[in-house]
Amino acid sequence: MADSNNPQTILRSIGELEDKKFFVPHYQRGYRWGVNEVKALIEDIWDFHQHKQDGDYYCLQPIVVKKDGETYRVIDGQQRLTTIFLIERFLKEEKEEKEEALFKIEYETRKDSSDFLKKIAKTPKERAGNIDFYHFVQAYDTIKDAFGGIDEVEFLDTLKKHCKVLWYEIGEDEDEINVFLRLNIGKIPLRESENIKALFLLSREDIDVKDRARFWYEKEKRARADNDFRYCVLSPISENDIERVRGKEPVLKDDIQRMEVYLKAIAYDQKSKKSKVNLFDYFYEIYNGKNNNITLDNKWEELERCVRNLEGFASNNQTNQKIDREIFHYLGFLTYLKLPLSEVYKLWEEKAELSKEQFAEVLLEEIRKLLAKKIQNFIEKKKLKLDKKLDYLDELNYYENSDEIKQILLLCNLEISNQSNKYFEFNRFVLEQWSLEHIHAQKSQSIKNKIAKEGKDEVIKWLEKEVKRYIKEIEEDNPLISDIEKYIDKINGKKEISNKDLKDDEIFNKIDEYFKNNLSLNEISNLTLLDRSSNSSLGNHIFSEKRKKIEELARGNKFIPILTQKVFDKSIEGLDYSTKDFFSKTDREAYKQYIKDLVSKYLNDTEENNEK
Repeated sequence: MADSNNPQTILRSIGELEDKKFFVPHYQRGYRWGVNEVKALIEDIWDFHQHKQDGDYYCLQPIVVKKDGETYRVIDGQQRLTTIFLIERFLKEEKEEKEEALFKIEYETRKDSSDFLKKIAKTPKERAGNIDFYHFVQAYDTIKDAFGGIDEVEFLDTLKKHCKVLWYEIGEDEDEINVFLRLNIGKIPLRESENIKALFLLSREDIDVKDRARFWYEKEKRARADNDFRYCVLSPISENDIERVRGKEPVLKDDIQRMEVYLKAIAYDQKSKKSKVNLFDYFYEIYNGKNNNITLDNKWEELERCVRNLEGFASNNQTNQKIDREIFHYLGFLTYLKLPLSEVYKLWEEKAELSKEQFAEVLLEEIRKLLAKKIQNFIEKKKLKLDKKLDYLDELNYYENSDEIKQILLLCNLEISNQSNKYFEFNRFVLEQWSLEHIHAQKSQSIKNKIAKEGKDEVIKWLEKEVKRYIKEIEEDNPLISDIEKYIDKINGKKEISNKDLKDDEIFNKIDEYFKNNLSLNEISNLTLLDRSSNSSLGNHIFSEKRKKIEELARGNKFIPILTQKVFDKSIEGLDYSTKDFFSKTDREAYKQYIKDLVSKYLNDTEENNEK
């Protein structure tokens, strides 16, 4: 038997638990799974059943046990084990089968728990007798309710044959209470990447184990450094990965194992030419000698190479040469486009003899391929005929293509960074939830309410300098201009405007409707990137006020994207700085041309390529 730090680790199907006897010791808490946990387990298994392919299995959370004669003492996993017992009992009751339960389970604190569980189908909650039995019955009732619309025969078959648990069996001489305590403070690896770490440590003699454990620890710590600066270059981040606490900066959740990103990079299936979805399955097959003569020693050496190379590419502590910044930004953008890191790393492995300049060109070509595919799909969906790929930008709008616009604007920020001496902060980009900000505001109602507090003159200034001027640039004879002038004359004749005047919403409704239907306000030429909290505070301000607030945020160490700074301070060539309080039609056209210039190399938009 292995010790508690290196337990025997195998996968067992639920069917393989048949006739086993489980005993839950007194130091465990009683059964406490509620409605949500029970329903989630059933729904997950049924969803797996509906989408599974040959050879697939659903991996349940680990069960940690210690053998005691013919009985297994459950150290961890009793909640899942009991729920599986109850599901199996319900399905057999429904089939009116009189056979024994698949396995037996007994709680030390409730001596008659085994008999109670056998007869649970006939026991109402009112007769449960104690809190543990009450939760048993509640879970059983939840199971009954959850099976509406689920084929019970197919579910039972999937449960027994295609659902597996990660089975940890500790040594007979080990102190199970110490193991239990270490489990509950996270000392025994139970997450996917930690399970893989255990396989790497199990596969070697003691002389290598300490070195490997130290390497793992140091690289995990390094990936977390500087608020996950490197990790966010290499790994896509979902909203579920982020911990948000009011009054604090958002951070990645602590329980995410950062080393997993490197494991994904080297988990590449040579037959299918695809990255493996089930990481543990991939490494477990190697551990058992079932993967083309590849050993875990081979994979460990590859892991060390992978970490060394990728953390170097994702670091801002380099020579700060332009080529290092390009590789850094290309890699981060490919991650944002959700290209699996294993494919990026495979490119590096295949092109190991290349110089940095050549590898950067390889990454650039991958970006071009992905963007070309996206553009082609867009063209086909919209049934468009475009002369150049760059014309694609003219077709994007805020309401239908916000993701595509965010990609292009991110790419612009990266290209500006390439041309400067700065590294883009991908960690802040994903953690602070950047979103699209309208440069020229498009909603009059909320703006009117804000500026009205400052008096009549501010309302007139906004209507004259922002709204009327904008409309005249596009349509000189639009009747809305006359309506605005009449409204201005109306309130100009008064010393102050009252709430009643402000409730005259007809003019503001007309302005809103005009802006809503005016496509240019929702094109890329009027959009930029800003973190969501800043966006919320800026959304109801006119351009001149937004510009001032952007300057304030930048002085307060708020992360303002460089393209956003440039457009609001009008430092882009072609923008009219003499009218710095207004974002004109000429400004929008110059801004869009600047965007096209920045991304042209990524779209590979030359005459030669457009003729192909």
